[in-house]
Amino acid sequence: MVGERPLILVVDDAADARLMYATYLKHHGFPVIEATDGEEAVRQAQEHLPALVLMDLGLPRVDGWEATRR
Repeated sequence: MVGERPLILVVDDAADARLMYATYLKHHGFPVIEATDGEEAVRQAQEHLPALVLMDLGLPRVDGWEATRR
C-alpha cells in the first residue's frame, strides 16, 4: 500500500526501554510489535515479517545474537 509505514519489532527485556522505543516509533506513525526475549522475538518475526527489528543483545532465554541468527 502506498504511504503505509513498515512494521517494526522492538525486542528488549527492560519494559521501560521497550516503552520508550515503541512510544517514539508510534508517535512517528510506525506500527510496532514487541517481544521480551529472544524466543518470543523469533516467533513474532516469523509470524509478522517486520521490516525492521530493534534487538537488545542481552536477552533472557535466547540472547539477541542467537535470535538474530535464527
